[in-house]
Amino acid sequence: MNLTWTLKTSPLREKLVIDYRLTNTGPSRIHVLDVMTVFGATDGVELAPAAIIVRADSKDPRRVLFTRGHVPPSSDVSFELVPGARTLEPGATLEGHAEVPLPLRAWHPNEDEELPLASTPEEAVLEIGFVPGDVPLRPLPALVGGSAQTPQRPELVTAQRFIRSEPQPLPAR
Repeated sequence: MNLTWTLKTSPLREKLVIDYRLTNTGPSRIHVLDVMTVFGATDGVELAPAAIIVRADSKDPRRVLFTRGHVPPSSDVSFELVPGARTLEPGATLEGHAEVPLPLRAWHPNEDEELPLASTPEEAVLEIGFVPGDVPLRPLPALVGGSAQTPQRPELVTAQRFIRSEPQPLPAR
């Protein structure tokens, strides 16, 4: 797989803008887990096209991870949000877009609040989750106002892999 991405500050400097392209260079179809979800304003689950998980890199405090895919929440939750999937055939490319509010803070769709990062990161890595194309998909549970497919929970946890980008310096703010 080939992942390329750009990271820039918005014109008003209130957010980081991430644009990416993922090409399936392998011989088999995959399901890319980059359709983010959040709890709806009143009930159910909604698609969140610009959302992305933000977390510190536990292996390098100078680095922040921007992640699309399944990342278990750090606290116990009664309903775990899962990402939807887009199918990517061999040789095909998909594009994605995400936005991260500034100042930069850790964010997960299942957590109640944004948290400060433990240190001030200097660079970022983009991670995109995927599962093999033979993993069956089902309708995303409790989704309101849209449609998306996702793997069953066991396959989501056991079969998911990540493609990681090379680090990029964070833009000056």
